Amino acid sequence: MRGRVMRVGMMRQVAVAVIVWSVVAATGSAQTPGTPSAGRDTTRTTPVSVPADTVRQDTVRRDTVSTKSGRDTTVVPTDHRPAKDTTKPRADSIQARIGRDHGPLSLEIGDAYTFTRDQYFATGAFMLTEILERLPGVLPIQSGWLQSSQAVAYNGDLGRLRVFYDGVEMDELEGRQNGIVDLSAIPAWSLDRMTITRGANELRIDLRSWEYTNVRPYTQFDVYEGDLNTTVYRGFYAKRFYNGTGLQFAGERFNVNDTRLGASGDRTGIFARYGIGRPIWSLDATLVRTGGHRSLEKQYLAFDAIAPYTASNSMIYLRGAWGREGSGPFVQFVGASRVLKEYSTHFDVNTAGSYGFPSDTADTTTSMAQYVITAGFDKWGGRVRLTDRYRVGNHQHFNAPSASFDYATSILSVSASAEHDTYQGFTRLEVDGRIQPVPFFAVSGAIGTRNADADRTVQPSSRSARLEAGVRLNNLWVLGGVITRDTSFLNAPTMFDSAFRNFPTGRTTGTTMAVRGPVLWGFSLDAQGTHWRRGTPYAPQYEFVGELKYFTQWLSKFPRKDFSFTFAPRLEYRDAVIFPGNTGDAPPSTVYSLMVQIRIMRGVAYIERRNLAGILYEQVPGYLMPRGVTAYGVRWYFFD
Repeated sequence: MRGRVMRVGMMRQVAVAVIVWSVVAATGSAQTPGTPSAGRDTTRTTPVSVPADTVRQDTVRRDTVSTKSGRDTTVVPTDHRPAKDTTKPRADSIQARIGRDHGPLSLEIGDAYTFTRDQYFATGAFMLTEILERLPGVLPIQSGWLQSSQAVAYNGDLGRLRVFYDGVEMDELEGRQNGIVDLSAIPAWSLDRMTITRGANELRIDLRSWEYTNVRPYTQFDVYEGDLNTTVYRGFYAKRFYNGTGLQFAGERFNVNDTRLGASGDRTGIFARYGIGRPIWSLDATLVRTGGHRSLEKQYLAFDAIAPYTASNSMIYLRGAWGREGSGPFVQFVGASRVLKEYSTHFDVNTAGSYGFPSDTADTTTSMAQYVITAGFDKWGGRVRLTDRYRVGNHQHFNAPSASFDYATSILSVSASAEHDTYQGFTRLEVDGRIQPVPFFAVSGAIGTRNADADRTVQPSSRSARLEAGVRLNNLWVLGGVITRDTSFLNAPTMFDSAFRNFPTGRTTGTTMAVRGPVLWGFSLDAQGTHWRRGTPYAPQYEFVGELKYFTQWLSKFPRKDFSFTFAPRLEYRDAVIFPGNTGDAPPSTVYSLMVQIRIMRGVAYIERRNLAGILYEQVPGYLMPRGVTAYGVRWYFFD
């Protein structure tokens, strides 16, 4: 017992050390399971019952104790109240949530594209793009391993992605990004739940930050290493108190050193929260910060390069909520401040030209305040949300009121939304629906419009639509669909090369397919593909991602579910991609990967080999993706 206590103490010190290291690195650089539920990584304890005939019956009356002294008998009354059970947890050991979630309703056929904290880590993903590539019509683009910028095209358009973190929209503050959200700056490791919604107009990602509700202290640490001198460390600590207050700290640090083409870098993230949650109201303050350095990244067999970049991205917000979400009215207010500060080393024209990138002598320091108030009402299967998003930045003010209505039943579900966004210059209208008349067949679709304000955006007004049908074979869904995108002005991913050009394109139509769900004997399939009728810039004409996973808990040997084993080979294929303004295109590629995970009680051992064949391939012309990377590590969490 003493040895176990010493081991737990040592593990907690390791996790706290990772958090402290992250804080020191983040502040000095110039450059989540949450609630312990009965999930995949939870140890269940089966009560042991004692047969009734093994307990000797007491011959003494329950309300008297008889003692004899000669002929006299003394009757002593006893306390009828049962003895207090000191092993039973207090009823209030689970505290109320902090904040109210008002993300959109997902109308996907089959399982929604929703990932809890455990599910996200179980995929082995280090980057948000590794989750998004599982969706039909979604294409990630990056120039290298963990340190590179990351963009995502939805329906062939890099400008149709929106990310929300606890209700705050993560607008791209870096002017060099050409309005494209860089997902490398989004702290996905700090999430509690992620919901991805494929709309007609845009792809929406709603991240709810890590949340903890138990009074038992919680600690988690992750340690990963791998090729290219890759190291990833994470530490988490959380505790709630009986008065409803809560304290959370988390940190992440990674380093990559690729000496082939100079694609090296590091990043540090910290997360801290202090708040109080009561059944009817909550109040909290949260800090989220990421910062790091990316070294010079050279092209393969060419002279151009991506300039070094060092910056930090911070957000702090105060959130207050009143009401019971899901059973009546509620209101929530979030006041957030986001700051981007750049510390990159600058080069004069001659020096920059000798390295192969244009000279840039301006530091980027941008701040944006965002105030979001949401009122909602949930009743009788319906949800109403009224939201006003007010932005203040660069001596300008922008307002974005919106409204949505959702209604869901087992047969019919509908969702309608409207938003007038003066910041991005769009008025958005969208209607989504799903009908499932029988358990084995369903149809879903969406239609939307984006009316553009010529004073705020160069994008034209457009309409988009999506229609999908699915058939269920046992528990396996087989899906097929059609997507169409109206006239658009494709944003160029200038974070990789300033020579890339925006490109106008007409209406485009494509088809999608997906196979999702369990097959037989512990095997499941998660595959999706997209085919466009004609090729367009920044999107391949054919694209496919598939994973065949085997998962078992070996219940015959581990009836308490203290063990699990995952074996998941993966295939990624994409056709050639055109990049206007560049002398070459990204050639076709086929990449195989394999992941294995073993869980024993609360510890998870992980190993993955990415690009098993070791092929040379590119997602951005001229910039090689890792030829082969093996990553391995452990993830461990515990209480008390």
